Amino acid sequence: RPRQHSELASSLRSFDDESPPPQAVQAAIDAVAVRQPATLRDAADAYALRPGLERYYSPVYPHLSTEDHQQALQRLAALAQAAARREAAHVQAPPPAPPLAPCHPCFRPLRLLAAWPPLLRLVRALALHA
Repeated sequence: RPRQHSELASSLRSFDDESPPPQAVQAAIDAVAVRQPATLRDAADAYALRPGLERYYSPVYPHLSTEDHQQALQRLAALAQAAARREAAHVQAPPPAPPLAPCHPCFRPLRLLAAWPPLLRLVRALALHA
């Protein structure tokens, strides 16, 4: 969910409770978040995670509530499903093979030799044991 600047800044505090310089806080926030303008419900601007950075989410991050972890995991699952659907939509079947070109009647037995079952078994055996 989008967070306010103060929430993000407080999560950047170190273990000894020293606040980093304001420029460092803003640079860190700008690197991972996109600013969203204030709405009627929220009086302050909020920051949302930049698109594409969801893959860096770690479920062992201790500063999120259980509800936030569940929402993040649901969002990741939805994004993975959407990516799979997009990927499946772009996959196209290969074009059908063109028909064989006509050949002289005396070469017809040679052409049929390529589909002769004993020859196919021999080629398979050679390929498996090569």
